[in-house]
Amino acid sequence: MDSCCQPSSTKPATPSQCPVCHQKGKSIQMITLKAMLQPPALEIIHPELNYSFCTNPSCEVVYFCDVQTFGVNIDLIFPKTIG
Repeated sequence: MDSCCQPSSTKPATPSQCPVCHQKGKSIQMITLKAMLQPPALEIIHPELNYSFCTNPSCEVVYFCDVQTFGVNIDLIFPKTIG
């Protein structure tokens, strides 16, 4: 019997659209964020959430989840490239 009060062991669904340009995102692993983000951005990631990559090269958002975004000029070690 399922209990309404039991914590879920599954992660929330990966967001499917960039919150800025509404382009469909590509799901990424946490190791990608850890490799690509500046140290200040690494301090605020939510490892329990699923992140996506915005594939729109003209969008200011690079990585996003339901509660936060990481942008091109502030948070990344390397510039955004598609291809």
